[in-house]
Amino acid sequence: MQNKNFKKINDYVFRLRKDNLVNLNDLNFLESYIKKKKLKKLRLLMHKNNNSKIHEMLILLSKNHGTPVHKNYNLEKSYYLIKGSFNLNIYNLLKKKIKTIKIDKKNFFFRFEKKVFHSLEVTSKYAIFLETSKGPFKGLKRI
Repeated sequence: MQNKNFKKINDYVFRLRKDNLVNLNDLNFLESYIKKKKLKKLRLLMHKNNNSKIHEMLILLSKNHGTPVHKNYNLEKSYYLIKGSFNLNIYNLLKKKIKTIKIDKKNFFFRFEKKVFHSLEVTSKYAIFLETSKGPFKGLKRI
């Protein structure tokens, strides 16, 4: 499976080529790819490279998958939902869940401050969302 707009980095990551446009056909390709490969997650990097000042990633997660409890040390980030739904869980410093925010058609955007413990749980067949954060990428800076 190939898409002329994407460069494959590995089975889980693609990078957007020079054209900065993502269309419905591209989303359909990513959904088909994750299904065919039986993946739980997939990323489309939309920033030029790891040194870019802003990192934009289109993320696809499959149902019953999410992210472990973690916090990002030195960056703020946001999630903008494109398709599907997920629960965004917020935790205190002892990693005890204190709040669950349903991200869906009605509540489709969330912005994090630095150092907030959180996790995601996909509640639809797939969740597709845009994650935006500050660059450059210097390896994972999270707990």
